[in-house]
Amino acid sequence: MTHTRFRQLMKNKMAVSKQMLDDTRMRVEEIAYAVGYENYVSFYNAFKRLEGITPSEYRMRKRE
Repeated sequence: MTHTRFRQLMKNKMAVSKQMLDDTRMRVEEIAYAVGYENYVSFYNAFKRLEGITPSEYRMRKRE
């Protein structure tokens, strides 16, 4: 997989995960598995690296 394709895949996963954080009451761990991560920690770290905040922080900010 090329770097560009990998980057697009990550962008797509984050878009889907943000939609799920916005629209569902699923636990962050469940969202991680739903978007293709085998463990929560990898998802958490990727989300924080790409978005600058944790998945839980993202969800709380959107609900304020």
